[in-house]
Amino acid sequence: MVKTLPKILYHGVKIFLRSLKKSISEEIELSNQAARMRYDQNKSHAISETAEQMTLNEAKLVLHVDRCSPEEMEERFLHLFEVNKKENGGSFYLQSKVVRAKERIELEMRNGLVNVTNG
Repeated sequence: MVKTLPKILYHGVKIFLRSLKKSISEEIELSNQAARMRYDQNKSHAISETAEQMTLNEAKLVLHVDRCSPEEMEERFLHLFEVNKKENGGSFYLQSKVVRAKERIELEMRNGLVNVTNG
């Protein structure tokens, strides 16, 4: 009995520590998954909020778009984005305005509130 008691305690503690380690690592993984989900939700929500802060008229003025095809709008966006790169002597502020304008028009197009086509 004296010899088996330490063995029982040793194995009991070993099993307990293994299960504790597994529980902690599972909890950390679940926490990381929840954090990633919150980050993804906040990221998509932040994009739509910043796009919604710009009016549709302002977005059209920034991209010089009134009635044009989506391809032409994309072409204008790419041109303005490239021209306003810091490496080209442009402004990060203007570059971000161009991005927000594109997001706003795309948001309106997805919601079916604006039709940016020839006509």
